[in-house]
Amino acid sequence: MRTRDGIRTGQILDGQALRGLCDRIAIQARRVFDGCVTRLDREDFTAQIVDFSFVPTPPLRFVSATSSGEYTPVQNLVISDVGERGLSRVSFDIHIPTTIEFVDSTGRAGTARAYLDHGLDILMRVPRAGFQSYSVESTVNLEALRARFDGIELIAMTCCVVVLTRLVGDVDLIIPVYGTVDYDECDNVGGCQAFFDTPFFSSFNR
Repeated sequence: MRTRDGIRTGQILDGQALRGLCDRIAIQARRVFDGCVTRLDREDFTAQIVDFSFVPTPPLRFVSATSSGEYTPVQNLVISDVGERGLSRVSFDIHIPTTIEFVDSTGRAGTARAYLDHGLDILMRVPRAGFQSYSVESTVNLEALRARFDGIELIAMTCCVVVLTRLVGDVDLIIPVYGTVDYDECDNVGGCQAFFDTPFFSSFNR
């Protein structure tokens, strides 16, 4: 993509970042005020299994359990000032959606869902109070190292977990811009070019 002046998107290689700047505009954006990563090494969970892809015949053999970059709702949020370097104590619970793969006693492969609960207690830089609110968001990646089924209702798992927690809020920003995008024509695959070249109106020329 490029502007009408030929400024293209991508890495700035010539060190001339100011070349082509032509305007300042106000945009509404989702700002990340602070964020941090929590890593849980070999954490044990027990959860109820729901949403089977079919009704399995026990016993079940565990294949895998993952949660890949899913947004995880934050519950029971408590924020308190600790009076240290502008930091606040942020405590909350997360409800991790997890996809489980298994094979039942008949050899049929299937999937199910489980929701793993975990509490976090971390320090973050919380923005000062204002009319515009902010929220705490968590994104989770999880992989089970091993698991054991208890019938078809419960599963006990030992997992590696990475939790990205962010304080986010909507803000209005003024930013410098290079102009609007002047899109190139797409390269079409197919035999429609003759149709596209047909004029809208008939010609009187014979």
